[in-house]
Amino acid sequence: MNNDLNRAASVLNKGQLQRIEDGQGSRVLCISGCLWLTQQGSTRDIVLNAGDEFTLSQDGTAIVMALSDSRWLHAEAPAHAPQAVKAYGRSLSAGVRRALWLA
Repeated sequence: MNNDLNRAASVLNKGQLQRIEDGQGSRVLCISGCLWLTQQGSTRDIVLNAGDEFTLSQDGTAIVMALSDSRWLHAEAPAHAPQAVKAYGRSLSAGVRRALWLA
């Protein structure tokens, strides 16, 4: 595992919550454990296991809760990302998203 990511990771113990405000376009990466995530205005529940990531698709409040002791990272959207990418990031193909994040 990348030691830099591991050092930058935050810890959530089972049952703890973390709030993310107006995070559209940012990513939540689960490094270890299991996380549950939901976004304001969405009926969708997201479960992330170690190695999974999710890009927040809208502004408002997102809640991340640890279903088990977890290490995770919140990677804010790059300032150069076009607004359309932030709004429609999950609907783009994986290759296009990867190219935009690495630009």
